[in-house]
Amino acid sequence: MKRNFVLILIFVLTLLISTTAWAGFQKTKVAVLDFKVLGKGHADAEVGKVVADHLIGALEKDGRFEIVEPGVIEKALREQQLVLDKKEHRVIITDLAKLLGAEVLISGFVMKYQDIVEIDVRVINVENASIIAAKSAKSTAAAPLERLADQLVKKIIKFFPFKGIVVFRKGNIITIDYGRCDGVKPDMHFAVFKECKAIKNSNTGQVIDFERIQTGVFKIQAVKDKISVFGLTHGQFFMLVAIFEEESLLPSQLAVKTALDRPTTTGLLDRLERDGWIERQPDSNDRRALRIHLSPKAEKNRNSILSIFEEINSQFANRYSRQEWKLFQSLLNRLD
Repeated sequence: MKRNFVLILIFVLTLLISTTAWAGFQKTKVAVLDFKVLGKGHADAEVGKVVADHLIGALEKDGRFEIVEPGVIEKALREQQLVLDKKEHRVIITDLAKLLGAEVLISGFVMKYQDIVEIDVRVINVENASIIAAKSAKSTAAAPLERLADQLVKKIIKFFPFKGIVVFRKGNIITIDYGRCDGVKPDMHFAVFKECKAIKNSNTGQVIDFERIQTGVFKIQAVKDKISVFGLTHGQFFMLVAIFEEESLLPSQLAVKTALDRPTTTGLLDRLERDGWIERQPDSNDRRALRIHLSPKAEKNRNSILSIFEEINSQFANRYSRQEWKLFQSLLNRLD
């Protein structure tokens, strides 16, 4: 069983997405650029970066966003003097964001006039360079920038509903696959949809979406804290499980193992390292390469985290008969 931990995870999510109802959670990958400072009221030229950093922190805290490192975009903005206000420039910038794995680009400007500070933010769809939303927040100059950033996040997140999976139902009780660290809170309401007929491109036959029928609405009564006790999001949790299964891999190998793209894998590893779960150590044969190792903190919590993972697998396995589970395992072994 342990050998197939990650394969089981991938198949669980894939099978549930394709065969059952879904209730709202796939993290949106976002690149946040430094905000442009307008006017002469700011003594600190770095205030645009400060605002961007606060915004990133608030988005991460919300739980439904995956932050993509925008360093390449920032470099291009400086070297090529690109600005988001020009459509032709915006196409170049969003193409760079797309290469980084971002789905959405967030930027804006900070302006101070008299004793008022205003922050304007633009949310840009990377796919077609269109502006999804433009929001603003203002306050007195004495108010903390964090407060304005929080106000903007509350306005922005309305454009990004949760998209996840209903993993269990018994009577009127429903369990979804995300918890407190993913931004789910008591009293939230979710609509549940059942996927039906596939919608295909008439020319290519490619499935581009599914017709969905709403089957109900439910309210969150309680949020389990098993994973949030460790301060891990679902993505970080399952990446850590993959490292428990096989340590000392390269980031590229972990990306293949978990079926994630490279930017997403890098982001997860960056946050796991920041929070003290992993360490990057030079490869003994190639000093330029860094291999991923568990930290003492991870080793200390290994058994507790793996027991939670085993419980998740058991909940999934119990939905099937012994014969169905045996067939499922044989399919995994053929792919391993």
